[in-house]
Amino acid sequence: MRSKSFFTVLGLLICLFAKTDIVVAEAKKIKLGIISSMNLLPVWLAQEKGWYQEVGLDVETIEMKGGATILPALFGGSIQIGFSNVISIMLAQSAGLDIKIICNNHNEGYTKKAGEPRGYATSTPGLLVLQNSGIRGPKDLEGKKIAVNAIKNIDWIAVWEWLEKNNADPKKVIWVETDFPKMIPALMGEKVDAVEAGEPQKAILRSQGATLLVNTLYDLRPGLIIASFVAKEDWISKNPNQVQGFVSATVKGQTFLNTHPEERDKLLIKYTKISPEIVKNITWPQWTPKVDLEGMHFLIKLCQKHGLLRKSPDLDSLIDKAAR
Repeated sequence: MRSKSFFTVLGLLICLFAKTDIVVAEAKKIKLGIISSMNLLPVWLAQEKGWYQEVGLDVETIEMKGGATILPALFGGSIQIGFSNVISIMLAQSAGLDIKIICNNHNEGYTKKAGEPRGYATSTPGLLVLQNSGIRGPKDLEGKKIAVNAIKNIDWIAVWEWLEKNNADPKKVIWVETDFPKMIPALMGEKVDAVEAGEPQKAILRSQGATLLVNTLYDLRPGLIIASFVAKEDWISKNPNQVQGFVSATVKGQTFLNTHPEERDKLLIKYTKISPEIVKNITWPQWTPKVDLEGMHFLIKLCQKHGLLRKSPDLDSLIDKAAR
């Protein structure tokens, strides 16, 4: 009897461990290249809620500097999916790289608010200066240092366009590349004269007395498409279930955050440790899983104007069916 009981228990343990092994084997590992940005909240939420695990994925986020490092990592094989601004994505495809957008992440969001420049507030970058700087408009920035997170990207283009259409010469500006988190000490320490800062840095700087000159991306085009998730075309074709699972879980996070503002605010406080008072003054992006084709064509024309694109990207092949 003892021998029979022993082998019964042993058999149950073997079955249990065998089942566990199967579950582990089914969890497909995906390395996701991201930047330090509150716009990635849907990913963090999907990880926290276990939504990736529910679709059989083990998503590891790897923080990188931006598209300039994320896209090479994608093609080098160290990550499977990358988060990048759409201009960098279009440049990569026009250079002949087999890249596809599998899911859009966010478009520029805005909320009308009295007392803001032109009567609105935006979630995406704005140009800020110190109150005592003497800078009150575009012409005052000629000969001054402006910090952008990268030259030749959407934020740089937006500031350039604003200066140009307001009769200031962008070529007389000293452009300084600065990571978003470093923009606060750069401006407050007077290392630069103005910063093109995104949220939450913009809200933090305003709480410390900085003056907002213009909400640049809204000024450029309201609701402009900003950034998406991409993967290599051959990886997508070989891993359709992983693509579908990643997109469905990420979209679930986007939808939840768009419809649960209180939970969204709590999540931002948890991950960034900024105060609830500052969070109240943040205007949020529009998390949008589908690609805005009209917005893409707008960006193509801007890139061509600034010499970034010699030929138009093939949007039909660039945008995967999951993002249409």
